[in-house]
Amino acid sequence: MDLPLDYVGPTSWFPDETIFSLASRFHRLSGHARAEDTSRLLFGLRQRGAIHDFTPGLAEFARRTHERFGTAETIALERTLLGLYLPFKSEALARYAIDRLACDSLGSLKYKLGLLTSRFGASHPLKACDDCMALDVQAHGVAYWHRTHQWPGVWFCPAHHTRLRTAAEKIASVHRFQFVLPDEATWLDGKAASPDALKQAPVVRAQGIALARAICEFDTSNGPGAFSPESLSAVYRSALIERGLASTSGRLRLKPLGEQLCRFVSPLRYMPDLHALPASPEQTLAQFARVLRGRSETHPIRHILLMLWLFESMGTFMDAVVARPSCDRRLASESTTESTEGHEATEGCDPWQRVRAFVELRGWSVTRAAAEVGLDKQPVLEWLQRHGIAVSKRPKKLDAKMRQRVIDALEKGRSNDEIARGEGLSRVTVGRVMRSVPGLRERCSFVRERMLRDAKRERWDHLLHEGLGDGPKAACTVAPALYSWLYRNDRSWLLTHNQRAYLAKSGNNVSIDWGARDHFFAQAVEKAALRLYACRPAVRLTLGELLQQVDGLPEKRSRLAQLPLTRRAIVRALGGRSRSTTVAAMPGFEKPGDPDSGLP
Repeated sequence: MDLPLDYVGPTSWFPDETIFSLASRFHRLSGHARAEDTSRLLFGLRQRGAIHDFTPGLAEFARRTHERFGTAETIALERTLLGLYLPFKSEALARYAIDRLACDSLGSLKYKLGLLTSRFGASHPLKACDDCMALDVQAHGVAYWHRTHQWPGVWFCPAHHTRLRTAAEKIASVHRFQFVLPDEATWLDGKAASPDALKQAPVVRAQGIALARAICEFDTSNGPGAFSPESLSAVYRSALIERGLASTSGRLRLKPLGEQLCRFVSPLRYMPDLHALPASPEQTLAQFARVLRGRSETHPIRHILLMLWLFESMGTFMDAVVARPSCDRRLASESTTESTEGHEATEGCDPWQRVRAFVELRGWSVTRAAAEVGLDKQPVLEWLQRHGIAVSKRPKKLDAKMRQRVIDALEKGRSNDEIARGEGLSRVTVGRVMRSVPGLRERCSFVRERMLRDAKRERWDHLLHEGLGDGPKAACTVAPALYSWLYRNDRSWLLTHNQRAYLAKSGNNVSIDWGARDHFFAQAVEKAALRLYACRPAVRLTLGELLQQVDGLPEKRSRLAQLPLTRRAIVRALGGRSRSTTVAAMPGFEKPGDPDSGLP
């Protein structure tokens, strides 16, 4: 169906407003009792129209509103969070992402964007600024969700420098498909800060404000593929050379680089979604070295942190990007005129043959030969060793015997860190040895995967038979990450092993201590109720909200007859609503007036 233009609802965008905020305003003005009615009317979807970060169904929304708010592609790039990720992705992936938001299902979009493997999390909690909400009410009569507040890594308002508040609606599973505006949101209280965070509070605030400003200043209108890993690496290396953190040939000086970059990024680890940032120079190099060399893609936050550290502002960074092509041409011309000795012997040859001539005939180092032909050092080193070409090596701590011990340890599947500590080497040196031996990396990975799989199996078997003794369901509750890993990587063994555990389980529940379980759930219900009433003193709780706050309790709804203390705690938490249809219909709750119920 088409949505009439004179239908009750918003008629234009507010500044910096998201599509979810517009739909939430429409939901309030339309008077719909259920969110699914608004979702069907705007997006043609029962629930997914209420997804706040990557909203699907935009093609249907544009058609039903006669493109009054823009086309599906325009809304996807300007009114969702997709615009931050696409400048670092290829054009093919960008087209796939826009198509996903245009249709009715996101599919594997977050996985393809790298959110699930970024260690920063794939969720984007709703956030708002108190000062911005007050100004919105004065200017527009209602507070709305600002897109700049929703970016990952933004926890301070760029305009007012105040800490953003986090709404609980999109975190709790009960409310994730609801439309909500800031004035009706339930705000979460921040967790108690650690002593280290309190010590660094001024630094964390300053760095958090700087990062928020940089993310919001980042030009999301840059087209897909605007920043490839190779082009960004060239810009980063130029800045590192100016700082003295890389040689003129581009070789990184790892120790000072790791120390300085760690001092810059480590305070941000205390922000809610940035716990994955490094805490030591070694971790810093592990996360950023490959990015600086242009050998991997990563989350936009890491790129923006590098831009902020090296250039101090997005404007300076963009100036460096614009000036890069002319700089490349100048360096190329200087390199051509500097040295032409022996060029006739290698001119017109294959790059690999030129490397061979440089190393064998002139005695050049691998680094110099690789730089001359425009190749990376490590692939050149591996190619020379595969062809049996002797490479001159500088005297190092890593002699022949130690090198063999490192190779043997890698063959056995020991970790790089463990080998480095045992031999007194750096982790980078161990990784270089592994890459220098053809096929060693594959053999080492195979042994490590087998050892990891065996350790996971052993732990799961312990949880099933010796730890809990309560079957696969209880084991999954205790170790959900372990179950997920086995389900993804060793599914056939997991299912077979679980089936055997079910067959061997006695079914009389004699081993379950229902009394202890009843006391635990009753206390958990009381604590959850006090916490919720503290956040919303004027709003009465619902049964669904209360159950969602206690881990494991929703699954025990059918067993409440065996949990009398928990039943009483639920009734007290709901304000004596034992005669409520919802509560009375639950198993374990007797009908009103039952003299044996024992309920107040």
